[in-house]
Amino acid sequence: MYCKDPKTRAEAGECVGELCLMIPPAKLVEDLKKLVSTITRSLQESIYGTIHDH
Repeated sequence: MYCKDPKTRAEAGECVGELCLMIPPAKLVEDLKKLVSTITRSLQESIYGTIHDH
């Protein structure tokens, strides 16, 4: 998805979209919630660690 060539980016985006259509919506939502929770927790730990280090 980070390719500089627009055609390659478009094709990669289409592939991701097609793969998402194959996954049941409930599973996709469940996995996205887990991903967001993981990222949020990691950011909070980084922020609180930085605050407490100073």
